[in-house]
Amino acid sequence: VLSLYLILSLILSLILSWVLSFDLIFLFYFILFFIYFLFIYFFFLMLSLYLFYIVYLFSLILSVYCLFIVFDDVLYNCPDLFILSLILSVILSLFIGLALLYLVY
Repeated sequence: VLSLYLILSLILSLILSWVLSFDLIFLFYFILFFIYFLFIYFFFLMLSLYLFYIVYLFSLILSVYCLFIVFDDVLYNCPDLFILSLILSVILSLFIGLALLYLVY
């Protein structure tokens, strides 16, 4: 299950990095997203199931907060891209939550 999750994290990190990067920032985004996935996975392994919603809420808040930092200038220059990235972030957090719930059961 861990290897499947790692492969999925690599693929999602590559896709998100390609979508969000503009030039040389691709590697930075890739490392950021991959560490983000690993952090959530290993942090969740140490917790019991009743704390699942706290971890999920934390991942949702963290992803939205990261987007606010990364796309601060984009918010003024291109609001449509910012809204699209925000929606992508929420969908990503939902996917992470469902994947973690699946790993527990």
